[in-house]
Amino acid sequence: MIWWLTPGKRRFLQQLWKLAWPISVQTFIASALTLVDVVMVSRLGEAELASVGLINRLYFVIVIALVGFASGAGILATQFAGRKEMGGVAQTLALMVRGSLLLTLPLVLLLLLWPHGLMALMADDPRLIALGTTYLQITAPVHVLTAVVFSYATVARGLGNSRLPMLVSVVALLLNTLLNALLIFGMAGLPALGVAGAAIATLISRSVECVLLAALFYRRFAAVGLHLYQLWQPVPRWLWQRFSALAVPFMAQGMLWAAGVFAYNLIYADMGASALAVMSLLAPVEGLMIDLFVGISGATAVLIGRNLGQERYQAARIRATFVTRQAPVPAALVALVVVAVVMPLLAATTLSDHAQSDARGVLLVYLLMLPVKVYTMLISTAVLRSGGDSRGIVVVDNICLWLVGLPIAWALASQWGAPLPAVFAAVLIEELVKAVLFTLRKRQGHWLRNQTGAPDSVPH
Repeated sequence: MIWWLTPGKRRFLQQLWKLAWPISVQTFIASALTLVDVVMVSRLGEAELASVGLINRLYFVIVIALVGFASGAGILATQFAGRKEMGGVAQTLALMVRGSLLLTLPLVLLLLLWPHGLMALMADDPRLIALGTTYLQITAPVHVLTAVVFSYATVARGLGNSRLPMLVSVVALLLNTLLNALLIFGMAGLPALGVAGAAIATLISRSVECVLLAALFYRRFAAVGLHLYQLWQPVPRWLWQRFSALAVPFMAQGMLWAAGVFAYNLIYADMGASALAVMSLLAPVEGLMIDLFVGISGATAVLIGRNLGQERYQAARIRATFVTRQAPVPAALVALVVVAVVMPLLAATTLSDHAQSDARGVLLVYLLMLPVKVYTMLISTAVLRSGGDSRGIVVVDNICLWLVGLPIAWALASQWGAPLPAVFAAVLIEELVKAVLFTLRKRQGHWLRNQTGAPDSVPH
């Protein structure tokens, strides 16, 4: 027990930990197994690693858009749960599933019908295009499944059960890793399919995750679980308007931010396949370093969201300040440990000596960046988003990304020929500016809002 804290803060930390650890375990295992998968693909060669890494960055844009869409709905689900209005939670889940299916089905058709054209837009190397086309065609249906998984997982966490999506995700991730080993390299008498094997493993594991999570959610939350006919039942007009006002800006913001991250990778790609391979290899490492704090962020958002739904605004403000002030120190320690563990593993890859040197430099930038990144993440996703402050998030994120980070990275790479670690340091500069602006926005208090009441009851 942390004896120097007040009893109220101790209780808050206990509640925070109960919600946070399953999310952290889930995201940590996901990043760890993704790193294993990337190492598996890297054994096929730099072209295979670069093609899968480039597509994963494209998929990252899609996933972030779905996360933004789910986040807007998650605000409503969490605040409804705080008010113990299960009918509102059920209606929110229906809106989430309905909207996410409408978003992803056209995307699946595009990926199935025009994969070669999409790859040609992203790469010039014929081998990268050929490998990526196969991967895109096989994994296209994954996005519909992901949309359904995000909907159920978001509502489950809003209801205070973060263990259910964690357990299902762990099963799916372990299955994906096993299938990767079997299908990429042709173990247990199966053919060695290379990149196509990795794509098939992803599709099978995500299908299992979707079916299992929906079934267990319905069993655990019968009052909230959906039947198919409920997806198209009408909801109150004000709820649809509130849902749209929250979900659409967060989705757009997520897409803009993820598109910016993708633009970073296009800059790395212009630096050569070696630079792109290094960043593809290290992307899961960044995930490993922030995983613990993703759980804390998600749990803090749930607890603050409940306070806002109950209109306990002072409690929400105190909790937001407490968490954002405490997190950077443990973030620095986590970064130090992860970098120390990953550094020796670079020798196990097929990267050239020059690429390994670049990778070590990028890891050192990660070490400096993580405390700042965790601070900005907590203010954005745990504080501002819990109250629906989409304007503050959209403006700050995009100013820092498009007017600070990307121009600096582009100038360093294309104009001055800087090495990869120096180009990546533009992200650190972006995060520092973002920390200042997000702090100012948090102090203004625009996020202290109850979003679940009818329009005439929402505080202004």
